[in-house]
Amino acid sequence: MSGALRIFVCPSCNAVVKSETGYSEGLVCDECGYQFEGKAEKVAGRKVQERKVSPIPKSKKGAVGSSGGIVRDLTSRKVAPVAVAPLKSEGEKRSRRKRKDESGKVNEDVQVMADGMVRERKFRRGTKKENNKFLLYFVLGWMVVIVVAFAFYAKSKIGEPKDRDRDLASEETEEEIKGRKILKKFMPQVRQSFVDFFNESSDQGRSQFIDYSGELAFEYSDHLSRDSFRKMSMPIVLRESNVLFFGRDETGKERFGIESVWEDQDQKKVGALHFWDGKSWKLDWENFARYSTEGWGKFKARLGDRRGKFRVFVRKQLVNVVSQTRGKSIYLVFYQAPRFWEEDELYLETESPVVVVPINSDVGQKFLELWERFEQGKSEVGSILGKQLDPDGFMRVVADLEWREDRLGEWDLSLRGIEGVEWFGKRVRNYYLGKED
Repeated sequence: MSGALRIFVCPSCNAVVKSETGYSEGLVCDECGYQFEGKAEKVAGRKVQERKVSPIPKSKKGAVGSSGGIVRDLTSRKVAPVAVAPLKSEGEKRSRRKRKDESGKVNEDVQVMADGMVRERKFRRGTKKENNKFLLYFVLGWMVVIVVAFAFYAKSKIGEPKDRDRDLASEETEEEIKGRKILKKFMPQVRQSFVDFFNESSDQGRSQFIDYSGELAFEYSDHLSRDSFRKMSMPIVLRESNVLFFGRDETGKERFGIESVWEDQDQKKVGALHFWDGKSWKLDWENFARYSTEGWGKFKARLGDRRGKFRVFVRKQLVNVVSQTRGKSIYLVFYQAPRFWEEDELYLETESPVVVVPINSDVGQKFLELWERFEQGKSEVGSILGKQLDPDGFMRVVADLEWREDRLGEWDLSLRGIEGVEWFGKRVRNYYLGKED
């Protein structure tokens, strides 16, 4: 049989072994090294003629004789076909099968070859993490470069802000410099006094926080009888602050007040002015409450007193209109001062009848002087409250108004005078007029 190609199946690994000699001459499997033994004629206990081996059914494939070797001779022309996977151009095609490991998870990295061998695919793990790590290092590196560059730039410019601050300081007036120092020192105390004023539970208790509380006792109780006290929604936030200077007293001590604009949690704003009375910071209540001697609605309807003093807005309608009876006149309209809890522009519904004021009268001249300063954005005492809180084109005044009946029985509203300074109370009026406390 020498020279004829003979095919055997290894009983150990099921690999196909081709040989021109029989296994009696030391046939060894190339895959696993198994050494064939036994007689060629022995197959499952029966003799088989060489070259006349009939096809072996799959059910009996792999029968082993007593000697342990395969006894099938597959060299005959009638040899049953061996299940060998066809070869591809890129190599032997591998079939894949999912196996489950001990934990029950599917292992997709195990491959079963066509010849029965089991191989496990090995991958380079961590490549994606390494790439992400490289990108992270790259970004961090550039960030470090930017931070270092910025630090060097800031260091080279470190003297510039100080120079600019000195330039700004040189442009400030002496009062502005003093004002900044006063606000830094006393603003926390003013804030606490204002918060305590709102948190006080009784009207009588709140009176201890107002300036000139003893002299204003009647006005305070009269106002509360017409208009109940409303609290702001705490906490409040400081929006603007300012210091008003009123010269020095007889002892040479500086006289000043601290203005502040506050906003509550409902976005409602209110202005305040506080003075130091020697013991604590007190509120200019007349300015805060817009105190008037009569209710505006009642006065406008002529249901109360015919004359009163009112903290109101004034707006100029016409200028230099020639009246047949009064000559050149200005036409004014007054509005009730809005309260901080009222809806926006509600004050427009409180417009008074038109008031005609002759230009050549004392009150006419006084008004034109105030109006000119108002149009220039100036205040008599440097206050910021009107700029921060009032609508455009409306000026704050304390107006002395009176209803008068003419010869025909018609009622006209007239302006008898403009008193005080904007809406400020007694202490500011005294300071403005040069009076001592």
